[in-house]
Amino acid sequence: MLFNGRFNEDLTECTDWDVENGFCYGGASRLMTAVENIRKTDDHVLLLDAGDQYQGTLWHVVHRHRPIVDMMNLLRYDAMSLGNHEFDHGIAGLEPFVNGVNFPVLAANVKLGKSALNLRIQNWIRFKIANISVGIIGFITPETATLSSPGPDVVFEDIIPSLKIQIQRMRQEGVDFIIALGHAGIEMDRLICQTVPGVDVVVGGHSNTFLYTGPVPSVENAVGPYPEVYGDDRRHCLVVTSYAFGKYLGSLRLQLDELKNGSIMKWAGNPILLDKRFTENEQMSELLKPYSAMLDVYKKKTIGKTMVELNGMCRISECNVGNLIADAVVEAAIRKSEFDHSNSGLVVIVNGGSIRNFKLTSKSNFTMADLYHMVPFRNDFVHLTINGSQLLDVFEHSVSGYSTTNALGKFLQISGARVLYDLKQPAGKRVRSVLIRCQACTLPRFESLKLNSIYSLMTNTFLAKGGDSYSMLANAKYNNPLSSISDVEAVLGYFKRHSPVTVGLEGRIMFTDDDLYVATCQS
Repeated sequence: MLFNGRFNEDLTECTDWDVENGFCYGGASRLMTAVENIRKTDDHVLLLDAGDQYQGTLWHVVHRHRPIVDMMNLLRYDAMSLGNHEFDHGIAGLEPFVNGVNFPVLAANVKLGKSALNLRIQNWIRFKIANISVGIIGFITPETATLSSPGPDVVFEDIIPSLKIQIQRMRQEGVDFIIALGHAGIEMDRLICQTVPGVDVVVGGHSNTFLYTGPVPSVENAVGPYPEVYGDDRRHCLVVTSYAFGKYLGSLRLQLDELKNGSIMKWAGNPILLDKRFTENEQMSELLKPYSAMLDVYKKKTIGKTMVELNGMCRISECNVGNLIADAVVEAAIRKSEFDHSNSGLVVIVNGGSIRNFKLTSKSNFTMADLYHMVPFRNDFVHLTINGSQLLDVFEHSVSGYSTTNALGKFLQISGARVLYDLKQPAGKRVRSVLIRCQACTLPRFESLKLNSIYSLMTNTFLAKGGDSYSMLANAKYNNPLSSISDVEAVLGYFKRHSPVTVGLEGRIMFTDDDLYVATCQS
């Protein structure tokens, strides 16, 4: 059994030096070589995908579903579950992918309203391998409703009850061995093994968890053995996942007992690092050539320059990329005259999850490739009216569940505000102070947040709809949308007007144990 994630070589572009020194990983061509090698030596091979082929790369920004469909069809996948990013462009954006692939797409806990996709996306599929009936059932995190943009007609049901209902039907129809293939994170994968009778293997995604047995072949830290084993001597349940970004090919070999309804007798395997040991598959490389050619022309266009290092590590602290994006949106709003005030008294919030782990050295050109690596989702921004109490709740939510080891995408980058957090306090009481740039003054200055005052706020449509569980934003007053402005267009205009860019860290987000804050208090 094989499974994999995205197809690009790692998350970032490979430089010539990276290629020469073997520091590029993954890619569809290497993946196909690895898969075909295994197919030559093993009789019964299932190739599975746990979702999230959409988004995160310039390939998707430029080409959308087309190369993904072509690559997955050439690889001859057996089944795929949906990931939350498959819904980033709504049902309309999902339809050409599902209708284009020649393998089953699975999701047992999704209802798609009146969409014709209800007939294409299946709950489960069955294969006959030797004398054993093998069933694969799909699932997806219900958080997709807020993590993505599926639209109001799509309903995500609870995973565990949905699986139990369908697995009972699978057993009634003679399925011996059941694989739960889904996209909900390692904790849900474990819970399925522990609480859903009849599941033999869970192939998971979403949390980018790395499991490995023995010495790790690259820089990742394994959080557990591969596979994780649950159940008892009568019936085992195994949990496997293959990390992220197509760097590894998950591989699990199973020996099943035909006399005991396909129960697992033996297992072996580990994620396979797709490094320079795997030559590129000629057929796949030829398939990708026209896509690559179009991409190369597009991504090399220079749109500006930065004099400082740009760092997109934006999920645990203030980052200058977050400052740049938020400031760019403020400027774009003022230039579009969609903001009523004559000064920059506007608060902009950007979730760290919408900013990729982007880094660019100082004194570098900023290209279209850099732009789409920085903000790959093309988020549109809307103008909300919000009171001070709601805005305080927004900042509290930004650091609820805060962790430097499990950085959350809901952590906010800001413009027009300065926030001090005390992480020693319980969630919901961590905001020590909030300063807001004045809303109507001739000389902009920062003033303390007033709970009963009304503030102008701009954020992307994802957060405005309550994404990342910002329910207080979904209840805010919605003003005219900036229909012609996205984060991509705002940043593009910012670089054209301000190059060379010199954006830095300004103390917009501080913590009470920060060295800068402590030094300020002591001075």
